[in-house]
Amino acid sequence: MAQDDAVQRWVMFAIIGFCTTGVLCEILFCLKRHGFVWNLSDFLIILVLASIVGGAVFWACQKLKV
Repeated sequence: MAQDDAVQRWVMFAIIGFCTTGVLCEILFCLKRHGFVWNLSDFLIILVLASIVGGAVFWACQKLKV
């Protein structure tokens, strides 16, 4: 049961990292373009970066046994 709790905690941290990265990237793109303009490439870039961060957070939590 403790292992399931740990995995749920790691997933929670990964989701928080994913969402935080997505929001920060949106803010950076907004500031870069002086307005909120969306392109498909922006969506893909944010999705890839946020996925990488989410996976890295999950992996780090697993290795550090947080």
